[in-house]
Amino acid sequence: MDQFYPKRGDGQLKLGKARKPIRDYKKATGNIEGTIELLRVYLENGNDFTCEFGDISDPSYDSLCSVMDELAKLLKVEGKEAYAKVADRLHTVASRAEKIGWGYGDHISGVVKELETQWPPSQKTQD
Repeated sequence: MDQFYPKRGDGQLKLGKARKPIRDYKKATGNIEGTIELLRVYLENGNDFTCEFGDISDPSYDSLCSVMDELAKLLKVEGKEAYAKVADRLHTVASRAEKIGWGYGDHISGVVKELETQWPPSQKTQD
């Protein structure tokens, strides 16, 4: 995720450039589990970047919200086993996102709560 944390210098936040490989991967492989993992990593990095460096641009928040929506959609298709694998990480993202304004934190927390409603903790499948 060089767009967030390059080996040298500051992140450029060309998020379309960061999402393109995820879309290409999904299209080329059809591997939903791998796509879920890539979207999760993208979301975590974007969230961490914002928590570390402060506010980012509206398009960046929009991109992160879009990734959260795409991730949730794939999780709903794949079911509770797929959700169980990422649930704790998504809760961490949502918890950290609560400190971020511009509607971003509310959106991320809302989507995670929606997923949690679909698969309450007692229904999570363990790895």
